[in-house]
Amino acid sequence: MSGLGVVLAGGRSSRMGQNKAHMEFKGRSLLNRAQDVLAELELESVVNSPEQIADEIPDFAGPLAGISSVVNQTAADWWLILPVDMPLLDKDVLLPLIQNEQSAFYPYFPLPCKIKNTPNTKEVLKQLLNNPEPKARSVKSLLKQLKATELEQTDSVSKKLMNVNSPEDWAELEKNHGA
Repeated sequence: MSGLGVVLAGGRSSRMGQNKAHMEFKGRSLLNRAQDVLAELELESVVNSPEQIADEIPDFAGPLAGISSVVNQTAADWWLILPVDMPLLDKDVLLPLIQNEQSAFYPYFPLPCKIKNTPNTKEVLKQLLNNPEPKARSVKSLLKQLKATELEQTDSVSKKLMNVNSPEDWAELEKNHGA
């Protein structure tokens, strides 16, 4: 086994008002852009979405539910998890995650991240998703439970970790990085 790239594209996009996966930036949909960067890293990829690997939890439970569904339905030594709404991600940002021996992430940004397949990964996900406290059901909590490595975050990496959740974010993206 080896690594598997995962694009989280199963969210509601409620703040954006339309499906972010299908929005185009520089001539490519956000979903295609994420898949392209995974292909550049020579990773097979899957998409957490209703069309490919749907959430196993019927009510929307956020990115943690998507990660859990992928972990439960695929076999890999590790998963590189990308949100569909970070259009500036590139090989330079993702390679340090892959090269880390353990689960890893950047400070202040739980996504993108690398989740290592350990004997307790599935159990930790199950426990977090069953936690009645909403704040405990987060990617950040997962990374903490897995004792993930916090990588050094340079200014150039920080600029590429822009998350686009609203029309205002989209306008900022186009203003600063072109359409």
